[in-house]
Amino acid sequence: MHKQLPKFDPDYSGNFAAEILEKLKIEGILIGRLAVWAWLPQNSAKQAYTKDLDIAVSKTSLFVIRDYLKDQHFNIKQLEIGGVNVKDGKHINVDFIDRSSIEWSDYSVLFEQAINEAIRSNRMIEVGNKTLFLVSIEYLITMKLATGEKKDEEDIKVLLLETDNIDFKEVRSLIYNHLGSLGRNRFEIILRDIHHKESRLTSYQGIETSE
Repeated sequence: MHKQLPKFDPDYSGNFAAEILEKLKIEGILIGRLAVWAWLPQNSAKQAYTKDLDIAVSKTSLFVIRDYLKDQHFNIKQLEIGGVNVKDGKHINVDFIDRSSIEWSDYSVLFEQAINEAIRSNRMIEVGNKTLFLVSIEYLITMKLATGEKKDEEDIKVLLLETDNIDFKEVRSLIYNHLGSLGRNRFEIILRDIHHKESRLTSYQGIETSE
């Protein structure tokens, strides 16, 4: 039996996403696992596999994107969390996400604030022969914590352990404002579990106590 490892070259999807944003004159920022790559040290061994490129957009911008795509030849799928997945051939795989789903919690305000912050900071990254605005590491951690998924918590742990430019006061503020006390508690548990110096929790005989 012969198998081949999956590959994903983000350049095609990056070019495609940037061209859509430019053509429609709307704002979007790079989020997701490729944003994790961007924040990790260069050539980090912690760059986990991904199969697509994620772009955060506002609810208004997503409406414009949907309207534009409806008459195009692309393979389009609605995302339950709020957004659309766009595929074209074997190279282009892009999620435009506004995170406006009521059923899966509406985090559209968090996404819009992240977009505004990235653009205001003029934080950009090259993907292919285009540039995209890049989410801040603080907003990225908050977005990933919001999903409740194990793979996103693993990404958070990698960011916490592999980078040293995180504003923890800002992270805690974002988490509390957008995810509430449950989100805040989960973040503190993650810090404790990886023995991070910023952890506010200690464990004594299985009982968690706050320092």
